[in-house]
This record gives sequence, C-alpha cells and structure tokens, in this order.
Amino acid sequence: MKAALRILAIVLLASLAMVGRADDTLQPGDYVLGRDVGTLTVQPAFRGTQVFSISVVGANAHTCELGGKIKGGRSTPDDQDQKPLCEVRFEKSGPSSLSVKTNEADSCRSYCGARAWFEGTYVLPPSGCSSAEIRRSRDAFKKAYDRHDHAEAERLLSPMLVQCKAVMSPWDEDWIRNDLALAQHKLGRDAACLELLAPLAKDAQDSERDPQAWKDNLELPPVESDIYAGIIAATRTNLKLCRGRRK
Repeated sequence: MKAALRILAIVLLASLAMVGRADDTLQPGDYVLGRDVGTLTVQPAFRGTQVFSISVVGANAHTCELGGKIKGGRSTPDDQDQKPLCEVRFEKSGPSSLSVKTNEADSCRSYCGARAWFEGTYVLPPSGCSSAEIRRSRDAFKKAYDRHDHAEAERLLSPMLVQCKAVMSPWDEDWIRNDLALAQHKLGRDAACLELLAPLAKDAQDSERDPQAWKDNLELPPVESDIYAGIIAATRTNLKLCRGRRK
C-alpha cells in the first residue's frame, strides 16, 4: 500500500512539473513592439528551450540586436563579456502578447545604440499585418497600379489602415495613405483622395510655404526628419492631383 502511494505521489509530482514547464512555454511567432518599432521572434520549444531574437530601431536609426535561449521565461543573451550578466525576462501579458523586461544590469545596454531600447510589450500582429506582409501587400499594390488595375490596387491596401494601424509604423501608414490616394484619384474619387490625405494636409501646406522652417519645427531626429520630408513631398503632389491642379 505504502509503495503504491509513493508511486502515485511521484506520478503527481512529475505531472505538476510537466504542467509548470508547459506554462513557461511562450507562443512562437513574430511579435511587434509598439508601432513597428521592433520585432521579437520566438521559436517553437525544443527540449524545454526556446530560441529568441530581438531587433529594434530607435531614434535616428539607433538599433538594438540581441538573441539567445529562453528557459523558464528567462534568458542571458549571447555574446556577453560584462558582469553582472544581462538577464532578459519574458512574461505572458495577454492572449497574444509578451512583456519583455531586464534585470537592469548595465550589460543590457551593450546590445543597443544610445537612442534605442528593447524593453516593452510585444504583440502578435493581426493576420496580414506583420512587417513582411505589409511589404508584400505594398509590392502587390504597385504591380496592380502599374498595370492600371486601380480597383484591385485599392482593394489590396485599403483594409490595412484599419486592421494594421496599431502595429504599423507611422511611416508605413503615411505612405499607404499616399498610395491609396493615388488609386482613388485614378478611379475618379478625388473627394476620397483628399479625405485620405487630410491628416497630412497641414504639413504639406506649411512645408511648401517655408520648407526649411517647417523641417526645423518638426523636432525630429535627422533620419526621421528626412523620411517624413519625403512623405510630405509626395503628399503635396498628390493633393494637387486630387484638387485638379497640375504638379
């Protein structure tokens, strides 16, 4: 009887240990930080361990790059030569999100440029809204637009402004607005074109009046300032088209 009870206890303890390990397993996938500020890739578990990689782009194109193995929700990333070692902690913060934190060791900063950081909440984007999927949709839009299938071009991109906005970079959103505005113009829907570009219209007007003063007032780092200036230059052209004016 006692032997049977001991066996039962061992089985129960083993079962509880297996449940604990299962609870530590993170959902594999490509997660997004904020509005496409960074990505976290988590591989499927193998023998209780998961491989991860994090890539973040901060202000003025400063970056973070790190990776390693996760066990029990924790990792000491690869390539460390400074002590105390950096420890990264992964916690489930929702059905499709992970919270990433560190032990605040100085060595954690060695993975990042001065204006980038990787802590935060990473989420699995909706279907069709990963960075790669957005790029593919924009490429497909361009092909449809170039063959003058403007209705198909519009169909490919229009859902993204609603479905993907929370995880899409502001630059992608602004370019998609301009792409869709062109398609709307070609379809003879200039009112819809102007509505799409309305959030960018003031910057388009101010930048045309005094380009350098407008750019100085953006208070953006140089890289982001140049990116946004390119977007607004395209917006000015497209607003003129949709208002019935020549470039």
